[in-house]
Amino acid sequence: METSPGPPGGRILNKAYYRGAISGGAWWILPPIFGIVSLALGFALMGLALDEIANPRLRRRM
Repeated sequence: METSPGPPGGRILNKAYYRGAISGGAWWILPPIFGIVSLALGFALMGLALDEIANPRLRRRM
């Protein structure tokens, strides 16, 4: 498994919280938050699509 070129998102969020960057520099906290939200949204949409494929009662007639 390759490591990313920058620090992990959790470390960025931790430092941003404890050093007061949330109020003074939101650009340190926004990229990890957008990444987490994008990942969660992707899993939710994939789950809905798989549910529609696997559940015969949810299938649409063509």
